[in-house]
Amino acid sequence: IDVHLQPVLSVTDGTIAGFEALARWGLVAPTEFVSTAEESGLIVPLGARVLDRALAHLRRLDDHLRSLPRPGATASTPLIRVAVNVSGRELVEPTFADRTLAALTDRGLDPSRLVLELTESTLMADSPVLRRAFELFREHGISLSIDDFGTGFSNLGYLHRIPVRSLKIDRSFVSQLQVQANMP
Repeated sequence: IDVHLQPVLSVTDGTIAGFEALARWGLVAPTEFVSTAEESGLIVPLGARVLDRALAHLRRLDDHLRSLPRPGATASTPLIRVAVNVSGRELVEPTFADRTLAALTDRGLDPSRLVLELTESTLMADSPVLRRAFELFREHGISLSIDDFGTGFSNLGYLHRIPVRSLKIDRSFVSQLQVQANMP
């Protein structure tokens, strides 16, 4: 399984604001191999590999960018971030938060450059392991984002429990809003 980085563009100026790590396995659709990995329990090692590869790509990108002249760049020029999808099964692993922080340290990357994308179903779970992980992420500056918001229960009330920085609203949710707006 390979990891590719998809650029995330800034709406205001069209520049690359970051990347999202995407797991790919030849011609097999991600929905197929990810659901199989979830069911078999292999999602935890798969997630660890995706995180490791995404951070390795980010480290190489940093090294490359440092070697180039960057006209107009200053010390305050924001560094690129990478977003990585995380399954609920990964999050409830007691060592997940510590392993994530260790992976960032091993690559020499500031934790604020990582965005962990969670699904809505993760918001519904409440456990001491999750609370500890979210607290560690907040303390170290790792951002949390809700991916595909609008495909599950879409309850904004859950957002009070988790230090979520952004929502990625699912296309199906937005298209339903448009259909409803066009109804008489």
